[in-house]
Amino acid sequence: MILANLTGGENHPLYSRLGTQNGIRHYDFLRSIVETAITTQQPFLSQTILKALNYHAIVCLHEFAGEYRPCQVEGSKVSS
Repeated sequence: MILANLTGGENHPLYSRLGTQNGIRHYDFLRSIVETAITTQQPFLSQTILKALNYHAIVCLHEFAGEYRPCQVEGSKVSS
């Protein structure tokens, strides 16, 4: 279920609320990974961790949460 499909877009308050909640889970997950890496003195970065971080950040907000996008991604310059 993608919340944007149910609410009519990313500007809906429920979409923003879920984004905030995802951010909290995302932060807590990353913090636990870093604490574990420090405690065990083991590197923690892997494809599995990157995918899990992405999953926590965008689950129910965007398709392909926790997966590499199956399409090309382009960036743009941000003016200051």
